[in-house]
Amino acid sequence: MRQWLRSNVAGVFGALEAPRIGGAVVVALALAVALAGCGGAGGGAGALGATSSPTATGAPTYGPGHYPPTSAITSATTLRTSDFPGNHVAAFSATATNAVTLQRFYAEMMALKPMPNGTYSCPVDFGIWYQTNFYSQGKLALQALIQRGGCGLVILGAHSARQYNAGVQHFDTRWAEVDDHFWPLLATAFDTTQSVLWATPDQNTIGPYAPTPGA
Repeated sequence: MRQWLRSNVAGVFGALEAPRIGGAVVVALALAVALAGCGGAGGGAGALGATSSPTATGAPTYGPGHYPPTSAITSATTLRTSDFPGNHVAAFSATATNAVTLQRFYAEMMALKPMPNGTYSCPVDFGIWYQTNFYSQGKLALQALIQRGGCGLVILGAHSARQYNAGVQHFDTRWAEVDDHFWPLLATAFDTTQSVLWATPDQNTIGPYAPTPGA
């Protein structure tokens, strides 16, 4: 059962959040540094602007054996969100239309290992996510929630951190933190850079800011 530990941290970064996985606390110890037990540091958009992803309707039932094949994915959108508005994370959204680079990323994402139960030491979690919708010939095929920071979770079938955090629905959770190819392929698919995707809170950011789901 997933639980969440929320703490207020003094300084410019505001509130932080660290997930409990399999009943064990995932300790947020360092920013952008993968500690022992977290695996590799690499991991699983480009106009700026706090825009919303297209409304996701008519999505199929997700689950192992029920995901769209790689060849069916033709486009995608991604939207950066922030669980904590006061962190002033820069807004970012993008559309991917190059099927070759997108399918390469999609295949990498689907090959990610499941997030195992246990206790892990992970980089600090600032509540930054990428809401990503995959389409097949214009029709929504799969939704995925990609965590920037923390344990680098990829939640297949979730459309927002708010939905995932509610803990009322089981999701297929993968581990991008141990895959060095995940973020570079994601950046290429959305025609951006890994440094842009690896955003952090910045009180000097003027805006627009990443939206907060449900806010």
